[in-house]
Amino acid sequence: MDAETEKKLIKAIQEKDAFGMRELSRIFSDDAVIGQDRDVIKLAIITYAFNKIFSKVHLRKESDRLVSEALDLAERGDFDGILKAIKNFDDKYGYFHGTLIGKSRTKIGSRLYSAGLSLSKSAELSGASLSDILEYSGETKASEIASARTVADRLENARRVLK
Repeated sequence: MDAETEKKLIKAIQEKDAFGMRELSRIFSDDAVIGQDRDVIKLAIITYAFNKIFSKVHLRKESDRLVSEALDLAERGDFDGILKAIKNFDDKYGYFHGTLIGKSRTKIGSRLYSAGLSLSKSAELSGASLSDILEYSGETKASEIASARTVADRLENARRVLK
């Protein structure tokens, strides 16, 4: 992660910025498709989870301790520690169907899949199950949008991304 992105991440956590977390999740997801770096994928999952926490009023109010812990762990680059802290927070305050980290893994896995990675690679990298990614992807319109592009459009997109 470059210094500018790290600053954005720290600032978004400090300010409990749901929109900033959503944007960072998109950036990390896009980077993950190209590099398939596990730390970048963890950051995509973390930022997506924080987006959900900060966008819910009752969770946002309870998140001071989580924010403090996440900032300490981020300084050390301990992304697994941040994931564990989010899981513990979700266990105490969450009301999501399943778990927040599970939902985040599925969302990021679906993004990887819709961006062109194979289903099995998307599941492997995100930690989501194949069936969860397929179910989530089937509920979105991403596959309809992707299939509407021509081969020439997809080739041009691949060339642009790989430059």
